[in-house]
Amino acid sequence: MTHDAQVTSLVAELLQKSPLAPPQGGALVAQAWTHEVLGSRYWLTLLLRDASGHAVGVALCQYITYEVDSQNRILKCKHFYVRETSHRSLFSPGLLLIDAIVEAARRSPYVREVFIVTFGTPDIEGLQALLRRRAFRRIGTQHLGRPVPVRRPMDVQRFRSRDEIDGATLDDLSKLATALFTESNRAFLGSKNIDFDGLLDCNVAALNAGSCCLVAYASRQAVGFLTGQVQTIPLARLVVLQSSYLYVLPKWRGSHITRQLLDSFALTANELGASASLLGTSSSINTDRVCKYLDIRGYRHAGDVFSYSIDPAPGART
Repeated sequence: MTHDAQVTSLVAELLQKSPLAPPQGGALVAQAWTHEVLGSRYWLTLLLRDASGHAVGVALCQYITYEVDSQNRILKCKHFYVRETSHRSLFSPGLLLIDAIVEAARRSPYVREVFIVTFGTPDIEGLQALLRRRAFRRIGTQHLGRPVPVRRPMDVQRFRSRDEIDGATLDDLSKLATALFTESNRAFLGSKNIDFDGLLDCNVAALNAGSCCLVAYASRQAVGFLTGQVQTIPLARLVVLQSSYLYVLPKWRGSHITRQLLDSFALTANELGASASLLGTSSSINTDRVCKYLDIRGYRHAGDVFSYSIDPAPGART
């Protein structure tokens, strides 16, 4: 069996065991998507073989750029799978694959961080145990919810283009974006290369028919925002409104502001034709609290985001 065929076989197996697996046609979906990934220079595929040469694990990783710092990148593992066997422990193969991901990141002079996403993993708890053993930190959570037809809260406004946003709200959003970055684990990048306008642009400048920017107000001032885009999860053929940034000033967290942002996001998902809303975080801001709050609001826990920081090599560009 060729390298590509082994990868496709493992991805199809992952899909079959995943809680997000589609009822029919999963193998064809996996084959088409895996072929696309293998042909892209923005993806890294790591195939783990045992001593006999049999494929036992795969990691599909994507190189992405920090929105606030184009000089540094993240190696983001979106799909991780180790095949179960009846005669040996999963622990060693799983650790070998995690170590290979970290080593690949170290070999890239611009990668500063490794993300491993447990979304859709058959054994989330087992993978989490391995990641913690390798000093990965849980920095985010991912929850799925079904859109419900609710009335848009009065304190939340949905913007469809940057032209709709007045100057005062733009100023508030700029401050909120800066506060988000400063409080998040992204702050380890330092301030000299940070493009705060770039972070703001990611929130509001690229708005289109499939995206949204929701802004929550209190006393006529923007105190929180939630942005997202309609995405298709390839392996599950699930169309979701996926959040990109969620931030509420500390004073208003856990209040009606957070609830209204989530309700408005669910309504927007319904309006945009998504079959579910996917709320995720990767900022390391109150991750456990956010997870519990989303559970209370009826969202289903679907995975987490783990992070490992890569120390830049001596003399490397930072």
